[in-house]
Amino acid sequence: MHKLMIVDDEFLSRFVIKSLIQKNFPDIEIVAEPENGRQAIEYGLNLKPDIIVMDIRMPGLNGFEASRVILNELPSTQILILTAYDKFNYVKEALDLG
Repeated sequence: MHKLMIVDDEFLSRFVIKSLIQKNFPDIEIVAEPENGRQAIEYGLNLKPDIIVMDIRMPGLNGFEASRVILNELPSTQILILTAYDKFNYVKEALDLG
């Protein structure tokens, strides 16, 4: 079973992602739903999820900053960057993260 963490400051976004995952991927366990980058780092380093769905724009640390810290400590973690913004620099920064 794979462990998944959903990071987003919007409750509705987390709810929709969680519902879709639970309905379509029974072999994925959702281990945490942090609301900001600092919580994402804390939960990520403690729970060591295999996959993280990460929003970019959140209060405090943004998704890129949190992803850098997590990937530095847990390089095998796969992070899916999620955003509704259409700024090319976000795409470039996400690709630079790997």
